[in-house]
Amino acid sequence: MSITARYGDPEAGALVNDVLAVQFAHRSVRRFGPREVTGAELTTLVAAAQSAPASSNLQAWSVVAVRDPERKRRLAKLAGNQEFVARAPLFLV
Repeated sequence: MSITARYGDPEAGALVNDVLAVQFAHRSVRRFGPREVTGAELTTLVAAAQSAPASSNLQAWSVVAVRDPERKRRLAKLAGNQEFVARAPLFLV
């Protein structure tokens, strides 16, 4: 979806470049198929997260990969009953 389509203002798209077009096209999808996430895919996801910018270039963070269905169910409840957490094949905390 373009910014013009989203906001209805033909002038809104005047300053859009390739980077902004990607931002405006972004959608969050919280429906997951049954396929497991491979180790290689997980490594790539973590590498992408580590490559994101951070204040003062600290990149101080940690992540836990949760695959266990019971743990995901409990996390889903703690996250305000967000069922997509329990349904995801892999949940990164």
